[in-house]
Amino acid sequence: MRITVERGVDEATAERFLALYRDAFTPLDVLAAQKQRMDDDEFLAAVTDPAVIELVGWEGDEPVAMAVMSRDLGMVPWVSPAYYLDRLDRFPERSGYFGMLAILVHPSAQGGPWYRAMAEAVAVKAYVDRAVVIFDACTFNIEVFPLPDTLVEIGGGIFEDVDLVEIDAQHYFTLDAEGLRLSLEGEVSVAGGAVRLDPRVLGETDVIDLREPAIDLTEEPAETRAIDPTQVSAEDR
Repeated sequence: MRITVERGVDEATAERFLALYRDAFTPLDVLAAQKQRMDDDEFLAAVTDPAVIELVGWEGDEPVAMAVMSRDLGMVPWVSPAYYLDRLDRFPERSGYFGMLAILVHPSAQGGPWYRAMAEAVAVKAYVDRAVVIFDACTFNIEVFPLPDTLVEIGGGIFEDVDLVEIDAQHYFTLDAEGLRLSLEGEVSVAGGAVRLDPRVLGETDVIDLREPAIDLTEEPAETRAIDPTQVSAEDR
């Protein structure tokens, strides 16, 4: 086992781990309300960017694991860098953050020590670089796959003290209603008084039906009639 620190991996390695990233995180698309992953282009741009740190695990000459993180929190699409920078004084011994993007292990190496080894390498790298590691987890990855508890347990094996703090939470709701008790004719009586609704408020608006089959953009375009430029009038030119 060997772990190296890279600053932007080559295209072949990026494509190799893109497939792993997609397989690992795509299932969360229907398990979490908030976007949990980067798009393919975003992932490739991140792991080939010299500003991003990759810890790469090797078996011989083959990369089998990767941890992706960045000092630049702007590289993490779903966080607010200003929020974290405003709270950096809570960590007087640290000079910045490592925003975690992913820890990936190739199927050929899963079930072994690689995930733990990569998590330990992240913790050691952050400690040496005087950085605080930040990550987020959806409810599924807290209740079903206990990611925070797992990382604390791993960290506890190499540090005397591991301090995990949940610093914020985002809650998502749906709101639907039936049985309107107000008249929509003329003025509407609401808590603030009588309000006359703009006709546009009462007009129906088309809602995109996500249950409709996706449009096949791969179909061949319909044939178009060639235009004879000699037959185009001066007004049309």
